[in-house]
Amino acid sequence: EAQPEVNPYQVYNATLASPEPNQEINQFVEAAKLFFAMPGWQPVHFEYAKGMLTVSVQSSGGTTQDLFQWATDHNATINIEQEGVYVVMHSDLPNRAIPKTIYPIKEVLGMLVDRVAAVYPGNNLKLDAFDNKGVFTDVNVTITVTNVSPAVISMIGNQLKDLPLALHTIAIDVDNGNLTGNIIIHALGS
Repeated sequence: EAQPEVNPYQVYNATLASPEPNQEINQFVEAAKLFFAMPGWQPVHFEYAKGMLTVSVQSSGGTTQDLFQWATDHNATINIEQEGVYVVMHSDLPNRAIPKTIYPIKEVLGMLVDRVAAVYPGNNLKLDAFDNKGVFTDVNVTITVTNVSPAVISMIGNQLKDLPLALHTIAIDVDNGNLTGNIIIHALGS
């Protein structure tokens, strides 16, 4: 019996079967702004992956009742754990259309470096090992941000538009309203 033909681009398409990273990052920034305006509580650390934002928060005079009410008003949930208090929000952005073209990985990375440098100059990108998957190559790229405003994160996110990238994670610490941490994305190309 003949085996069904396997699409050699199935893994490529599946990896990019996600929301556009610029949309995810912009939604992250809008959520961060909500947390900065939270009455009586302040964000300490943001973690985002696969549509789920988990924020470690500390009281700045607010009660847990205030926090539970804020969470209800913003469609979030509260987790109280041994390590601290966390607010969790889910996103429901639609997946983008499947790409019709695979660009060479060198071009993808070149465009990414130039675009990010245009809004956030410096040596802020780190490439992991290139993972050759046969018909395409996947490489994780870490964008490091240091003491930036949410607006800078948004500008970086906007630079990712229409590139064959998938957002892996965002991990950001908050210090006096400034953000420091990493945005990790998958870059894909031939």
